[in-house]
Amino acid sequence: MHCRTKRQMQNAIQVCNRRGRYDLKGYCAVCGKSMYRLGGWEAVAAAARRNAER
Repeated sequence: MHCRTKRQMQNAIQVCNRRGRYDLKGYCAVCGKSMYRLGGWEAVAAAARRNAER
């Protein structure tokens, strides 16, 4: 069993999915389980900007 909470991703790489968009693939910083997040680096940067504005 692995943790199912939102955690920091280690060794993240940007991969192209079958629809031609970019996603992030890496490992959980706590349990080491593989993680996959929709949206590439641009989506992460946009979310950080939204959180900083609040």
